[in-house]
Amino acid sequence: MERRTVDFNAGDSPIQLILEGHGASSAAVLVGTARLQAGQRIPPEGESTHPADEYSYVLRGCARVTVGGQETDCGPGTLMLIPAGEGHVTAGLEDTEVLWWWAGQPADFTALKAQYPDLPTS
Repeated sequence: MERRTVDFNAGDSPIQLILEGHGASSAAVLVGTARLQAGQRIPPEGESTHPADEYSYVLRGCARVTVGGQETDCGPGTLMLIPAGEGHVTAGLEDTEVLWWWAGQPADFTALKAQYPDLPTS
């Protein structure tokens, strides 16, 4: 597996990329965190969609996650699956940290990373 680690604390974006890995079978994963302050929303306007499945796990705090128009309040220990192509929004109800990972093909990640131009890269 090829992988690269990215500076966890770099940049001002609430979205941080920790690891990008590519397996021999052309499968790939991006792993990162989202750190939201109370009242902060990702994305700031509209909805986010990706060509890859997103898995999110709330580490601390509480967030309101809207997927496909359905709102759910998520606290520590909540694991969410956001299917590829599904519009979603995450809003911090309090200071919140979420571990996320995207599973898909390497080509999917070019578009994903383009949606978040402030992601730190090495």
